[in-house]
Amino acid sequence: MSIRKLRGLSVGLAAALLVAACSSAATAAPTNPPSSAPATPPPSTAASSSAPTASAAGAPTPAVSAGSAYTICLLSVASDTPYSAALNKAAAAEATKLGVSLTILTAEGDAQKQAGQMDTCIAQKVQGVIVVAADAKAIVPPIKKAHDAGIKVLIENAPVDASADPYTIGFAGPGDYQMAQLAGKMAADYLTSGGNIAVVEGQAGYGPTIARLGGFTDYLKAFPNDKIIDAQYANWSRQTAIQVSADQLTRFGSQINLFYTMDDDMAIGVAQSIQAANSSAKIVSLTAFPDSCPLIASGMIIGTAIQSGATDGTLSLDTMVRALNGETVPRANYMDTPILTKANLDQCPKS
Repeated sequence: MSIRKLRGLSVGLAAALLVAACSSAATAAPTNPPSSAPATPPPSTAASSSAPTASAAGAPTPAVSAGSAYTICLLSVASDTPYSAALNKAAAAEATKLGVSLTILTAEGDAQKQAGQMDTCIAQKVQGVIVVAADAKAIVPPIKKAHDAGIKVLIENAPVDASADPYTIGFAGPGDYQMAQLAGKMAADYLTSGGNIAVVEGQAGYGPTIARLGGFTDYLKAFPNDKIIDAQYANWSRQTAIQVSADQLTRFGSQINLFYTMDDDMAIGVAQSIQAANSSAKIVSLTAFPDSCPLIASGMIIGTAIQSGATDGTLSLDTMVRALNGETVPRANYMDTPILTKANLDQCPKS
């Protein structure tokens, strides 16, 4: 399958409402992969990044005992997309509930800035660092530096390069590769006689972007008549997705039968372009947003995956506290991300 990469829209990745740029902190006062997804994560060679080798997908989450005034850093990737806003807010709330001190630092998609933030956390002698990596490879040396300083490091949400595995306690968050395979299945089911697909991606070098392309394209290898004719980055931005998809529709017109978007905020932008171009193209997506539910009801979006930022944030904080408590935690701690279609629209997220 050929993928024509026309990159170049470089809008800073956003994601997380709770904190502003680099130095915002939340101090807490004392006080789960798709059930139908493939059972094994993708091989680390598939996309130059690794997913954990064991999965706790769909398993009941045991109660977490309160922390003993642990100090934890959450290195979040950004501060203004809906998903990260929910993730950061939920992590802070869980920290308050468990009685641990949580400092949230946001990199605004800048890998170099995130490396500096890791240095800050190491200097503060925190006991744990949760990382939503801005870049899957660039984060590896900072992770090793924290590990060598005796700090537990947990990867959250965005898989990182396999070379970091010896320096982390594991991963918590969505199974991006598995979700993308489900999107691939929705695409193949829709394109019964084959068709052309335009992809609207997240951010270059970001773990979920890599996995969400890899899982989708790997699934479609069994369907040679389903062809990806263009892929461009929109950096998880609705406005950028409007621009990207409008350009794709201008260049390819009615050749595009289907769009694959890596989250629903971008899908909403793509839907606007489709309507403006009077195109008959449809969309398969990931990460259900409340605003996308009317588009599912209308048939514009064939299906998406329910991925909760709040669940993601809570899961990561709980996993880190368990590890600091001395519990054995799985290498992979996946959250449930069921598919949402017109058939189960009553499950659409409300917020």
